[in-house]
Amino acid sequence: MPQTGATRHQKFKKAEKSKTKLKAKKKDLPKGTNVTKIDFKLKKIIIREQLKKHDENEALSKRKLNIKELLSRLNHFNTNARLQALNGIKEIITGHPDTLHFELGQIIMGVIPLVTIIDKEENQYSIWPPGYTKYNSLYNIPV
Repeated sequence: MPQTGATRHQKFKKAEKSKTKLKAKKKDLPKGTNVTKIDFKLKKIIIREQLKKHDENEALSKRKLNIKELLSRLNHFNTNARLQALNGIKEIITGHPDTLHFELGQIIMGVIPLVTIIDKEENQYSIWPPGYTKYNSLYNIPV
């Protein structure tokens, strides 16, 4: 026989619908305050090392770096930074051979660790630049 009354499920649905629903009212901002603020303050970042002026007679690479800065970049973790430092030292040596006389020990101590590194590009650049033979004729120093 078919049931004429409401089933248990229908009664439950009816009871749920009859409950008062509590809705959180959205609070709109007052009309004048809903504006994006676009004013901001600028402050220069000053790096003291970049403000240092190089001497006019100091040997610099194309990137305006001296031997001391390039030697410190030889210890950088990035391979490309080390290669750029080697290229800069190569530029300074070829452009200003007199600096080689004063900085030879530091250059050798900076370049020798790179000889042991396996990267082919670094090994290629860590060897003395072209034009230097087994004996450097300018200073009679074995290279």
